[in-house]
Amino acid sequence: GAAALWLVALPTEHDHPVVLSSAAVGSVLYLAVVGTVVTFTLYYWLLRFVSASRLSLIAYVTPAIALWLGWAAGDEPLTGSTVAGSALVVAGIVLALRR
Repeated sequence: GAAALWLVALPTEHDHPVVLSSAAVGSVLYLAVVGTVVTFTLYYWLLRFVSASRLSLIAYVTPAIALWLGWAAGDEPLTGSTVAGSALVVAGIVLALRR
């Protein structure tokens, strides 16, 4: 896969200097620590107390949470279909947890 992308990138990319701002570096570090280390540590810790099938349901609610956080913190638009989709996701999780 990488070799095929390299064949496309080689003739189309140009030599531009990379400028890393402190905000960009901080964002990458935040994603590395919080988005990976903390979340995986918490996930595997929770596996001691919750079954894997129940814990895997978090994968379905994560995009809905991201949409709502984006709306609350980042001025992302919240449409009727977003609200309806989030409600359907939550309803599906509630149904799955009732089993």
